[in-house]
Amino acid sequence: SFGVFIEGRKVKLSPYQIGKYEVNYKLWYEIKEKAESLGYVFANEGMQGHFTGGGKYPEYKAIGKAPTPQGAQGDTDVTNLLHPVTMISWRDAIIWCNALNEVLNLPLPYRYKDGSPIKDATKEIRDGAFKYCDVDTATLHDEGGYRLPTEAEWEAAARGGSPNVEAVWNYKYAGSNSFESVAWIEGNSKERTHEAGSKSPNTLSIYDMTGNVDEWCFDIYNEKVTQSDNSYKVDELVCNPQGMVLPEEPTAQDYYRIKRCYRGGKFEADADYCLVSLRKNNEPYGKNNGLGFRLARSIK
Repeated sequence: SFGVFIEGRKVKLSPYQIGKYEVNYKLWYEIKEKAESLGYVFANEGMQGHFTGGGKYPEYKAIGKAPTPQGAQGDTDVTNLLHPVTMISWRDAIIWCNALNEVLNLPLPYRYKDGSPIKDATKEIRDGAFKYCDVDTATLHDEGGYRLPTEAEWEAAARGGSPNVEAVWNYKYAGSNSFESVAWIEGNSKERTHEAGSKSPNTLSIYDMTGNVDEWCFDIYNEKVTQSDNSYKVDELVCNPQGMVLPEEPTAQDYYRIKRCYRGGKFEADADYCLVSLRKNNEPYGKNNGLGFRLARSIK
């Protein structure tokens, strides 16, 4: 795979900010606790990196536990609190973003078509039928709340921001042609996650866009990256693409086929899995011990 910036495809992105670090478990837990008091319902409680504390997938004993400085290897250090959250689905991530914005009194980007905010990461009954929180509408590019990055936003940031600097843009990993200095992956991670930001950043001073954990993006996955481009084109530019475009009135089968993009690579993966160009996907309810997310936000 060659990512979303393939030859002949001219992508234009509106101004945005993206998180310097992956969302850590300490922040996840604090906002989740507040969110539940505000009526948010999570499908998964999350886990502090890959600190299993015993148990096997998906029944790790550490799931949902309060953040702890006690590490997986028996060490005790406050940096263990800064390991990325894992074992959360795409659905969990978007309602957590809504909750964070509600706590901060910022606009909520993820809503049903009737305008009501999405607060439930499980299936719920609406208008007499089961419905999932797979987003009727998302105001991604209005200035306002924190959200998941789109796949193109994620990749542009990982590559260093400007295709005009080819030597940087074409790095194999985020910030380098060698993973050792920029990424925790198989071979140097000791089969565990690490504190967010403990390797060198890329040229935009963003950490862990290769390795540590994979990161959810907003987009509905298209196997052919250009498949829905006509829906985003202005003149010859593909503006703010967000993946597959669903019908105006999606059917249950349409929802069933949805997969969401994620990018980046993880602590237990080999180097080829962690290439900055590699596109990946999972069901929106999927989760694992090497999948988290980082935040983005549109600006003017």
